[in-house]
Amino acid sequence: MALRATYWERRDNADRQALGNTAYDFCRASRGVEGVRNCRFYWINADNIVTLAEAESAEVFDRPGTPELGKAAFALADVARSVRDARWIEPREGVEAYRQAGR
Repeated sequence: MALRATYWERRDNADRQALGNTAYDFCRASRGVEGVRNCRFYWINADNIVTLAEAESAEVFDRPGTPELGKAAFALADVARSVRDARWIEPREGVEAYRQAGR
């Protein structure tokens, strides 16, 4: 299993309700990507959110997204600025990647 957290900061001219709605749409589109088990968003504070996607493997996050995900990502970028993107993988997957790299 792999997780991807993306952190977003509301743009000054953006409505908070619009931020929540577009984050919800982004998560719904993410769940439509093959291999993504779940995606939800959380408010960090009044101006910041994080989306958290869970996938079968880290490889899922390397594939091109669907047109629906692209549309949702651009809509989210219209109301918020991406400030951080973190990918977390299970230790077993990390060790396997290390071994495949010939280490």
